[in-house]
This record gives sequence, structure tokens and C-alpha cells, in this order.
Amino acid sequence: MIGLMARRISSPVIVGRDEELALLRAMVARGAAGDPETVLVSGEAGVGKSRLVGQLAAEADELGVRVVVGGCVALVDAPLPYAPVAAAIDALLRVADDTTLLILTTGIAGDLARIMPELGARLGETPVAVPEAMIPGRVFDAVRTVFGRAAATRPLVVVFEDLHWADPSSLDLIGYLIRNAGWSGAIVATYRSDELHRRHPLLPWIAEIVRLPLVERIELERLSAGASAAQVEAWVYCPPFSRIPGG
Repeated sequence: MIGLMARRISSPVIVGRDEELALLRAMVARGAAGDPETVLVSGEAGVGKSRLVGQLAAEADELGVRVVVGGCVALVDAPLPYAPVAAAIDALLRVADDTTLLILTTGIAGDLARIMPELGARLGETPVAVPEAMIPGRVFDAVRTVFGRAAATRPLVVVFEDLHWADPSSLDLIGYLIRNAGWSGAIVATYRSDELHRRHPLLPWIAEIVRLPLVERIELERLSAGASAAQVEAWVYCPPFSRIPGG
């Protein structure tokens, strides 16, 4: 009995999200053909945000795009600066061979190393000494550049998960990318709507971002009774410690 209780349950299929998936696919397709579009995916905890973007990642080859995901870390007192962006870049670069890594980071490795020290160690690069006021601008431009270079060979979809846990510096950088990315692909960001109390710092950020052209919102509601039943029928047992989609 203990062994059974320790196992995780996950669904191999996604149900009840046809309209949301269609919108997400359409946004990605339009962005892949030109400037990137942005989709904000919201909903309460467990409603299926991660499952939705996970389905997008599963369809990456079919859609002709590359998908990289970076998530925020749930630290109560001190959120990690730039954590979701650094995680997305790491997902992009960790599988790159030495030649590709050089193509993607030439001239910007030192600035990327400001938010990714492990990359600096891998490349033998250290940040260039510049006035403090110049650092954010250099980092922002370096991040935009590395994503743009990657998208030159295949449209790039960058997913930032759990923005309700993001620190102000991460929100500033993601907002900058939404406004200035210029690569083919899309930006997708998820957040828990039930976490947003009246003074939550994400609220003014969302209010500003949704005014921009090429920004869409998907608000996930709870599944209907019929869809929930279909989801239950599709459940399978997964190995212990596997991640459950659905955040």
C-alpha cells in the first residue's frame, strides 16, 4: 500500500483545452512567421497551465519551433534575480556543442555570465568591468541577442513559468524582451491568478504588458465535469518523483 501511495499520477493526454491550445498554436505560428507574439497564461494552482505549455513543447517539432522553458523559484524572502531567464538560457545552451555555443555567445558571454556564472566558467569568460548603471542594459541586450541568434536557425518559443514568484529584475527583463525581442517565435508566460493579492507586484506589470500589440491572454478555468471525468479515465501511474504537469 505504501508503495502505491508513493507513486505519482499523471495524465498522458490533455482534455478540455481545445480552444486554448488552438489559440496558443496560432500565436506561435504567427510569431514564427515574423516578430514574436506573447501569450500570458493564467489560472489558479493546479488548473493546467504547465500541462498546456507542456503540450506545446511536445508539439515543437510538428510546429517547426524550438521550445525552451525557464521557471521562477518559490523563495519567500529573496527571489533569485533573473532566475527564469537564466533557466531558459541554460535550457538553450546546455545542449549546444562547442561550435554552436561559440556562435550563440560570441561578444556577449561576459554579460550573460553576470546572471549565469556557470556559463562564464564553461567559456572562461568573466564580466567586463563597466559602470554599474550600464550593467542592466548590457545584460538585457545580451539576453535578447542570444535568443535572437538561436531563432535564426529555428523559430524560438521561450516559456517563463510561475511569474507570480518572479523578482522585479526578472519582470523588467521579460518585459524588455516582450517589447524588443525581434526574433521569430513567441514568448509564453504563466502565473497563478489566485496568488495575486491586491498589492502583488505582478499586477501592475500585467496591466502594462497587456496594452502592447501582439499580446494575448489565456485564462484557464476549471475543467467541466465531463472533461474532468475524461481526465481521470486517462490517468496513468508514473515513476516516483516524476513532475506532475498541471501547475
